[in-house]
Amino acid sequence: MILSFTCIINMYGQYIRPVFPKDGQMIFTDTVHFQWNTYLNTQTYHLQVATDTAFTQLLLNADVHGNDTVVKGFVPDNTYYWRIMPQGGTYGPCLKFIYFTPRMIPNLVGWYAADSCHMSGTLKQIDTLYDKSGNNRHLSQITISKQPRLIYEDSSINQCPSVDFDGVNDELRMNNAIRFSQPNTYCFIWKLTSPANANSRIAFGGENVNYRNQFGYSSTLQTTTILAGTSVACNDTIPINFDYTKFVTYFNTPNSKVTKNDTCIFTGDVGNFSMQGLILGNLHTTGYNMQGKIPEFIYYIANIDSVQNRLLSQYFSEKYYGRLNLGEDKRVASLCPITIQSDKEYVSYLWNTGDTTPSINVGVGKYWLTTVNHFGWQETDTINILADVPTICDTLICYGDSVQWNFTQDYYYSFQWSNGQIGAFSSDKAGDYYVILEDSVNCTYQQNFTIQVDSLPYLASITSVDSLCNGNELALDYPSVQEY
Repeated sequence: MILSFTCIINMYGQYIRPVFPKDGQMIFTDTVHFQWNTYLNTQTYHLQVATDTAFTQLLLNADVHGNDTVVKGFVPDNTYYWRIMPQGGTYGPCLKFIYFTPRMIPNLVGWYAADSCHMSGTLKQIDTLYDKSGNNRHLSQITISKQPRLIYEDSSINQCPSVDFDGVNDELRMNNAIRFSQPNTYCFIWKLTSPANANSRIAFGGENVNYRNQFGYSSTLQTTTILAGTSVACNDTIPINFDYTKFVTYFNTPNSKVTKNDTCIFTGDVGNFSMQGLILGNLHTTGYNMQGKIPEFIYYIANIDSVQNRLLSQYFSEKYYGRLNLGEDKRVASLCPITIQSDKEYVSYLWNTGDTTPSINVGVGKYWLTTVNHFGWQETDTINILADVPTICDTLICYGDSVQWNFTQDYYYSFQWSNGQIGAFSSDKAGDYYVILEDSVNCTYQQNFTIQVDSLPYLASITSVDSLCNGNELALDYPSVQEY
């Protein structure tokens, strides 16, 4: 018997693939730009967005023309699910995204971000940094000469704003007599722009010399330090003009800890001081003003756990760096290599091809890239390069049968098979094979496949009698039986 069928898939893409938002992605505004892979020549799609995986609590249930749309009205501190279906087809996978805020982690005292402030005058100076936690513990500065500037769009942090302290006398204060005992956690993004000078530079501290948790840079020790009664140096040397960095300081005597981009740089005892008020950019006294930038600062009256820390790490990474996005699948007209690349600069790159560069030249196939950004956050994205070629699946045939394929009438390529055949292919032997397709400009694509042959050598028949009449009997004689 000659088998002329097999599993043939046209590589132009026979499926629907969501592109954005990605599964598990965080959003930071009430507006989402949904994108998905074009399905064949489909022009109309059906989009569903819900608050449950069964899609019974629908927020959106609508037809969309094209492969993207913008939806508004999402509410903070909620998880959403979405899926897309081509007209007349079936739904693709269900993906989750989160409108995350630090309020989703309990024991929040204060949450301050440069995108929520009030400015005085025309010099972009901040007199109030609002508390986004809802606790109304705002940071303020009424003295104009001590007001830090607002940087509207900082290219180093995904065009987000930041608070710029001058290193002379800028500071913002929470004038609050309430004292919070340890454990406390402070999570923030910080960029020190000039640490090499006579004075130390303090990221934050308390209002009272006896009630303060403090963290900053020591010019004497040339490292960051943490203090809650006892000043201790961290294992961290900071160069001038270092990149924006995520720090988390855990005050919990005797097991206090500091992490820098999720790498621990200190554990130990720093004293048992509680925290009264909060000062960004200085100590309780003068002379230690920070020269640098803080886009966001979050304060909890508890030590966050590893799961909560990972959420905050993802939050900072996606908000201030952005999500890795290789884009939707690409369709090519020839088999010649094309260039695919990351969407922005990262600290490190690793493609599934083994390459470690931002861009690579590839042919038809599936590729993925793993990156690490400046905050130490690792993520992976995938892209498919599609062409009008057959994908030949592994095939199982019975003993004594053979396979025969001929694609020359359906495709304009030349086919060179690993068994030496040109054009059509036939074989009755088990083994690993490949075919090389070559187009009109001599670009090639190789497809690997395996043929397996069932080892049962004989076909059995019950009887040679064509028919049995009513009342006839049929006897089976089996002198020996071999089990498989």
